[in-house]
Amino acid sequence: MKRKIDEVSSGEQSLHKIEKGAKKLVSKVLNATTLEFELLERVNNFLKDNRDTEGIEALNNFKFVAKFLIEYTATLSDKDRLIYDILTCLERVHEVNLSPMFPLVWGEKSKEHYENLENLGSTLHKIATSEILDYIDPSLMWRTVRFCSLPERKDIYDVRFILQLMANIEHVGTDIDCRKFIESNCLSVMFAATSHLDSDVRKLAYYSLQKFLNILLQVQESEVEKNFPERPIFVYILRQFKQSFDDIGVRTVHIISHFLAKVCKLVLYPDNDVYTSVLSFLCLKPKIDLDTVPEFYKLLLSTSPEKYKVEREWVLGYLNEAILDSADYNTLQNRSGIKLLQGLFSSCICDQTARKYILQIFKACANIPSSAQDLFIRQNLHSWIVTAINLPHLTRWERVFLAEIYIIVVTAIKDNLSNQTNAITFKIQADLTGTIICEVLKPLVEMEARAQERIHAIENLLNAEWVVNQPASV
Repeated sequence: MKRKIDEVSSGEQSLHKIEKGAKKLVSKVLNATTLEFELLERVNNFLKDNRDTEGIEALNNFKFVAKFLIEYTATLSDKDRLIYDILTCLERVHEVNLSPMFPLVWGEKSKEHYENLENLGSTLHKIATSEILDYIDPSLMWRTVRFCSLPERKDIYDVRFILQLMANIEHVGTDIDCRKFIESNCLSVMFAATSHLDSDVRKLAYYSLQKFLNILLQVQESEVEKNFPERPIFVYILRQFKQSFDDIGVRTVHIISHFLAKVCKLVLYPDNDVYTSVLSFLCLKPKIDLDTVPEFYKLLLSTSPEKYKVEREWVLGYLNEAILDSADYNTLQNRSGIKLLQGLFSSCICDQTARKYILQIFKACANIPSSAQDLFIRQNLHSWIVTAINLPHLTRWERVFLAEIYIIVVTAIKDNLSNQTNAITFKIQADLTGTIICEVLKPLVEMEARAQERIHAIENLLNAEWVVNQPASV
C-alpha cells in the first residue's frame, strides 16, 4: 500500500515538474519579441519529449498558440516547417483544441484578428472568407503550383497547411467569392497537389476539390449571371477530372495537374487566344486521358493562320514548367515528344521563342537521371545536338545552351555505367560528338563568356576515366 502511495506521489511530482517547465516555456514564447529558431526548437523538443504526458494545462493558452501563427508565413522555410510541426503536435498529441481559432490565418497581419477573437469570442468576431483570401499571395501560390511536389523547395507555400485552410472555408452555404478563390490560384494549387508524393496530401487535395465542386453546385443562378458566369465550365472540368480516376488518391503526373491548373486561369479570360482550342478539347470527351499530353499535336502543330504562334508557345510553356520527374518524361514520350520537338527545332517554322522553350524542355528532361539515359541511348540526343548546333540561324545563346544540355546528358551516362562494353561504346560516342561541339564553340569564346566554360566542362568529361559502377555489397 505504501509502495502505491509512493508511486502516485512520484507521478504527481513528475507531472508538476513538467507543468512547471511548460509554464516557463510558454512565458518565454509570450515575452519574446520574435520567435528565434533556437526557441522554436526548444518548444518542439519539449512537446516531443513529453508526448506521453497528458493534461499539460499550460499549453492550453490562446495567446501561446496565436504567437506561433503570427510568426508563421505558411511557407516551407526551416522556421515555418518547425512552427507547423509545433502546431500539429499541440493539436494531435497534446490535444490542444485549435477549432475555436479556425480558420487559421497567419502572419503579422493576423495579430489584430487574434486579439479581437480572444476578446470578443468566435460568436461576435468572425473573419469573412474574402478576408482570408487576402492573406494569400497569388504569385506565391502559382510558384507553389509549379514546385509543390519538390521537397527541397523553401520559397513556396506549405500545401499541407494551405489545403487544410481551403477545406476549412469550403462549406456549402459559405459566402465564398468563387471568382476570387480561383484568381488567387487556390483551385490551381488543389489540382497541383494531386501530383504530390505524399498520399495524405493528395487525399486532402481530392477532398478539397470535391468540397469546392459542392459549393459550385449550390451557387444560386442569379449570382451566377451577375458575378460568376463561368461556373458551369468549372463544374464540368471538376466532374470530368473526377470521372478520370478509378481509385481514390491516385497520383497524377505533373503534366496533367499543371495543365488543369493553367486551365483554371484560362477559363476566366475567354478573350485569350488559346481559350477556344483548349475548351473545345475538354468538351470532346467525358474523361481526361491521364497518360498523354493534352492537345499536344493540335497546339504544337497548329494550323491556325492567326493563332498558331500563341498556341504553340502555350503548350511548350506549360510543358517546360510541368516536366519534373520520370513519369512526366514518359507521358511526353507517349506522344513521341522528343523526336517531334527535335524536328520542330530544326525546321524553318520554329521561331526563336519556340526554340528557347524546346531547349528548356530538353534540359528539364536531361536533369532527370533515368530520362537522361534514355535521351542518350534511345533518342540519340547527343548526335542530334551535333547537327542542331551547326544550324546557321541559331543564336550564340542557343549554341551554348545546347552544349549545356549535352554536358548534363553525357555526365548522367558517365556516372551510371552498367558494364564495360557500354563504357567503351558510350565513351567513343562522347569523344566524337564532344570534339565537334567544342570546335563549334571555340569561335564564340570572345563574344560569349559561358562558351569557354562549356568547352572546359566537355574536355574534362572526355579526359575523365569512365569507370563501371560496382554494385553495392549486401
